[in-house]
Amino acid sequence: MSRRATDEHARGPEVRTIALIITLGPPIVLLAASAVTLQIVKPLWVLTLAGSVAAGLALLFPAGSGGRGLSERASAKLLISISAVLFVGFGIYLVVAGLLGKTLAAYSADTRTLAAAVEEMWSARQMGPLNCVVISDRKIGPSGVLFLPGRPDYVDFSSPSWQTPRQIGECRRTGGIAALAEPSTALDNFPAACRVSRVIFDVHPMPGMGKVKWPVELVYIPPEGTGASCEPTAR
Repeated sequence: MSRRATDEHARGPEVRTIALIITLGPPIVLLAASAVTLQIVKPLWVLTLAGSVAAGLALLFPAGSGGRGLSERASAKLLISISAVLFVGFGIYLVVAGLLGKTLAAYSADTRTLAAAVEEMWSARQMGPLNCVVISDRKIGPSGVLFLPGRPDYVDFSSPSWQTPRQIGECRRTGGIAALAEPSTALDNFPAACRVSRVIFDVHPMPGMGKVKWPVELVYIPPEGTGASCEPTAR
Protein backbone atom coordinates (compact mmCIF):
# COMPACT_ATOMS: atom_id res chain seq x y z
CA MET A 1 0.00 0.00 0.00
CA SER A 2 1.40 3.42 -1.01
CA ARG A 3 1.96 6.21 1.46
CA ARG A 4 -0.90 8.21 -0.09
CA ALA A 5 -3.22 5.19 0.21
CA THR A 6 -2.12 4.76 3.84
CA ASP A 7 -3.00 8.39 4.53
CA GLU A 8 -6.39 8.00 2.92
CA HIS A 9 -7.09 4.83 4.89
CA ALA A 10 -6.09 6.54 8.15
CA ARG A 11 -8.62 9.26 7.40
CA GLY A 12 -11.32 6.87 6.19
CA PRO A 13 -14.80 6.56 7.74
CA GLU A 14 -14.07 3.19 9.38
CA VAL A 15 -11.03 4.52 11.23
CA ARG A 16 -12.87 7.72 12.18
CA THR A 17 -15.70 5.66 13.68
CA ILE A 18 -13.26 3.61 15.74
CA ALA A 19 -11.47 6.79 16.81
CA LEU A 20 -14.72 8.39 17.97
CA ILE A 21 -15.58 5.28 20.00
CA ILE A 22 -12.15 5.22 21.64
CA THR A 23 -12.23 8.97 22.34
CA LEU A 24 -15.82 9.46 23.49
CA GLY A 25 -16.82 6.01 24.69
CA PRO A 26 -14.97 5.88 28.04
CA PRO A 27 -15.97 9.42 29.13
CA ILE A 28 -19.63 8.70 28.26
CA VAL A 29 -19.54 5.46 30.26
CA LEU A 30 -17.92 7.30 33.19
CA LEU A 31 -20.57 10.04 33.16
CA ALA A 32 -23.38 7.49 32.87
CA ALA A 33 -22.00 5.46 35.79
CA SER A 34 -21.66 8.65 37.83
CA ALA A 35 -25.29 9.54 37.13
CA VAL A 36 -26.55 6.05 37.99
CA THR A 37 -24.58 5.82 41.26
CA LEU A 38 -25.16 9.49 42.20
CA GLN A 39 -21.43 10.06 42.68
CA ILE A 40 -19.43 13.15 41.74
CA VAL A 41 -16.78 12.51 39.10
CA LYS A 42 -13.35 12.81 40.72
CA PRO A 43 -10.27 14.15 38.89
CA LEU A 44 -8.36 10.92 39.49
CA TRP A 45 -11.05 8.96 37.65
CA VAL A 46 -10.66 11.19 34.60
CA LEU A 47 -6.88 10.71 34.63
CA THR A 48 -7.30 7.01 33.83
CA LEU A 49 -9.03 7.96 30.56
CA ALA A 50 -5.93 9.75 29.25
CA GLY A 51 -4.58 6.77 27.32
CA SER A 52 -7.77 5.96 25.40
CA VAL A 53 -8.60 9.59 24.69
CA ALA A 54 -5.07 10.32 23.49
CA ALA A 55 -5.11 7.27 21.21
CA GLY A 56 -8.48 8.29 19.80
CA LEU A 57 -7.32 11.84 19.14
CA ALA A 58 -4.21 10.53 17.40
CA LEU A 59 -6.48 8.56 15.05
CA LEU A 60 -8.83 11.49 14.49
CA PHE A 61 -5.96 13.86 13.74
CA PRO A 62 -3.15 11.68 12.32
CA ALA A 63 0.26 13.25 11.89
CA GLY A 64 1.62 13.72 8.40
CA SER A 65 -0.17 14.98 5.31
CA GLY A 66 -1.46 13.58 2.03
CA GLY A 67 1.31 12.61 -0.35
CA ARG A 68 4.09 12.46 2.28
CA GLY A 69 2.82 9.40 4.07
CA LEU A 70 1.58 8.99 7.63
CA SER A 71 4.45 9.54 10.04
CA GLU A 72 4.38 6.83 12.70
CA ARG A 73 7.03 8.67 14.69
CA ALA A 74 5.00 11.88 14.63
CA SER A 75 1.84 10.02 15.64
CA ALA A 76 3.67 8.45 18.58
CA LYS A 77 5.01 11.85 19.62
CA LEU A 78 1.50 13.30 19.47
CA LEU A 79 0.14 10.49 21.66
CA ILE A 80 2.91 10.86 24.23
CA SER A 81 2.60 14.65 24.24
CA ILE A 82 -1.15 14.60 24.90
CA SER A 83 -0.73 12.05 27.71
CA ALA A 84 2.11 14.06 29.25
CA VAL A 85 0.11 17.30 29.12
CA LEU A 86 -2.84 15.62 30.87
CA PHE A 87 -0.59 14.08 33.52
CA VAL A 88 1.36 17.29 34.19
CA GLY A 89 -1.89 19.27 34.23
CA PHE A 90 -3.28 17.00 36.92
CA GLY A 91 -0.09 17.44 38.96
CA ILE A 92 -0.37 21.22 38.67
CA TYR A 93 -3.99 20.97 39.77
CA LEU A 94 -2.96 19.06 42.90
CA VAL A 95 -0.29 21.63 43.78
CA VAL A 96 -2.68 24.56 43.33
CA ALA A 97 -5.45 22.78 45.23
CA GLY A 98 -3.01 22.05 48.06
CA LEU A 99 -1.91 25.68 48.28
CA LEU A 100 -5.52 26.82 48.35
CA GLY A 101 -6.49 24.18 50.91
CA LYS A 102 -9.25 22.69 48.79
CA THR A 103 -10.62 19.28 49.77
CA LEU A 104 -9.76 17.57 46.49
CA ALA A 105 -6.10 18.14 47.33
CA ALA A 106 -6.48 14.93 49.37
CA TYR A 107 -5.35 13.09 46.27
CA SER A 108 -1.83 14.34 47.01
CA ALA A 109 -1.81 12.93 50.57
CA ASP A 110 1.05 10.57 51.37
CA THR A 111 -1.08 7.84 52.93
CA ARG A 112 1.86 5.44 53.13
CA THR A 113 2.70 7.08 56.44
CA LEU A 114 -0.87 6.51 57.62
CA ALA A 115 -0.62 2.83 56.72
CA ALA A 116 2.60 2.57 58.71
CA ALA A 117 0.99 4.22 61.75
CA VAL A 118 -2.03 1.89 61.55
CA GLU A 119 0.17 -1.19 61.29
CA GLU A 120 2.36 0.02 64.16
CA MET A 121 -0.65 0.57 66.46
CA TRP A 122 -1.94 -2.92 65.72
CA SER A 123 1.37 -4.81 65.95
CA ALA A 124 2.12 -3.14 69.30
CA ARG A 125 -0.95 -4.87 70.76
CA GLN A 126 -1.54 -8.02 68.72
CA MET A 127 0.71 -10.74 67.30
CA GLY A 128 -1.53 -11.77 64.41
CA PRO A 129 -2.26 -9.93 61.14
CA LEU A 130 -4.54 -6.91 60.97
CA ASN A 131 -7.83 -8.04 59.43
CA CYS A 132 -10.07 -4.97 59.70
CA VAL A 133 -9.81 -1.21 59.32
CA VAL A 134 -12.73 1.10 60.06
CA ILE A 135 -12.85 4.25 57.90
CA SER A 136 -15.14 7.28 57.68
CA ASP A 137 -14.16 8.96 54.42
CA ARG A 138 -13.67 8.11 50.74
CA LYS A 139 -10.14 9.42 50.16
CA ILE A 140 -7.61 9.25 52.99
CA GLY A 141 -8.86 6.10 54.71
CA PRO A 142 -9.30 3.85 51.64
CA SER A 143 -5.97 4.97 50.20
CA GLY A 144 -4.18 4.12 53.43
CA VAL A 145 -5.63 0.60 53.39
CA LEU A 146 -4.01 -0.04 50.00
CA PHE A 147 -0.52 0.17 51.54
CA LEU A 148 -1.22 -2.22 54.42
CA PRO A 149 0.34 -5.69 54.21
CA GLY A 150 -2.20 -8.48 53.98
CA ARG A 151 -4.86 -6.21 52.45
CA PRO A 152 -7.25 -6.17 55.42
CA ASP A 153 -10.97 -5.69 54.92
CA TYR A 154 -12.38 -2.28 55.75
CA VAL A 155 -15.72 -1.24 57.14
CA ASP A 156 -16.76 1.99 55.43
CA PHE A 157 -18.89 4.43 57.45
CA SER A 158 -18.63 7.29 54.96
CA SER A 159 -22.18 6.45 53.90
CA PRO A 160 -24.99 4.82 55.95
CA SER A 161 -25.46 2.10 53.33
CA TRP A 162 -21.81 1.18 52.76
CA GLN A 163 -21.42 -1.29 55.62
CA THR A 164 -23.31 -4.43 56.63
CA PRO A 165 -24.05 -6.07 60.00
CA ARG A 166 -21.92 -9.01 58.88
CA GLN A 167 -18.92 -6.76 58.26
CA ILE A 168 -19.34 -5.03 61.60
CA GLY A 169 -19.72 -8.34 63.41
CA GLU A 170 -16.63 -9.82 61.78
CA CYS A 171 -14.60 -6.71 62.62
CA ARG A 172 -15.71 -6.96 66.25
CA ARG A 173 -14.61 -10.59 66.32
CA THR A 174 -11.16 -10.06 64.82
CA GLY A 175 -10.50 -6.59 66.19
CA GLY A 176 -8.96 -3.84 64.12
CA ILE A 177 -7.96 -0.21 63.86
CA ALA A 178 -10.27 2.73 63.20
CA ALA A 179 -8.70 5.36 60.93
CA LEU A 180 -11.24 8.18 60.98
CA ALA A 181 -10.36 11.11 58.74
CA GLU A 182 -13.78 12.73 59.15
CA PRO A 183 -16.16 13.07 62.13
CA SER A 184 -18.13 9.86 62.50
CA THR A 185 -20.25 7.79 64.86
CA ALA A 186 -18.56 4.62 63.59
CA LEU A 187 -17.11 3.75 66.99
CA ASP A 188 -20.62 3.49 68.45
CA ASN A 189 -20.75 0.13 66.68
CA PHE A 190 -17.64 -1.11 68.51
CA PRO A 191 -18.17 -1.07 72.30
CA ALA A 192 -14.67 -2.44 72.93
CA ALA A 193 -12.97 0.44 71.07
CA CYS A 194 -10.21 2.06 73.14
CA ARG A 195 -11.32 5.66 72.77
CA VAL A 196 -9.27 6.87 75.72
CA SER A 197 -5.98 5.82 74.11
CA ARG A 198 -6.79 7.28 70.69
CA VAL A 199 -4.03 8.95 68.67
CA ILE A 200 -4.33 11.86 66.23
CA PHE A 201 -2.04 11.23 63.27
CA ASP A 202 -1.37 13.99 60.74
CA VAL A 203 -1.14 12.87 57.12
CA HIS A 204 1.01 15.23 55.05
CA PRO A 205 1.04 15.64 51.26
CA MET A 206 3.71 14.20 49.02
CA PRO A 207 6.84 16.38 48.81
CA GLY A 208 6.22 19.51 46.77
CA MET A 209 2.45 19.03 46.72
CA GLY A 210 1.38 21.77 49.14
CA LYS A 211 1.29 22.25 52.89
CA VAL A 212 -2.18 20.98 53.77
CA LYS A 213 -2.36 18.19 56.36
CA TRP A 214 -5.17 15.82 57.25
CA PRO A 215 -5.65 14.77 60.89
CA VAL A 216 -6.75 11.15 61.25
CA GLU A 217 -8.06 9.70 64.51
CA LEU A 218 -6.54 6.26 65.16
CA VAL A 219 -8.35 4.03 67.64
CA TYR A 220 -7.46 0.46 68.59
CA ILE A 221 -10.38 -2.01 68.58
CA PRO A 222 -9.46 -5.18 70.51
CA PRO A 223 -11.04 -8.49 69.51
CA GLU A 224 -14.39 -8.81 71.23
CA GLY A 225 -14.56 -11.07 74.27
CA THR A 226 -10.79 -11.56 74.62
CA GLY A 227 -10.24 -9.08 77.43
CA ALA A 228 -7.27 -7.65 75.51
CA SER A 229 -5.73 -4.51 76.99
CA CYS A 230 -5.93 -1.17 75.25
CA GLU A 231 -2.27 -0.50 76.06
CA PRO A 232 0.67 -1.71 73.99
CA THR A 233 1.96 -5.14 74.98
CA ALA A 234 5.54 -5.41 76.09
CA ARG A 235 7.50 -7.62 73.66
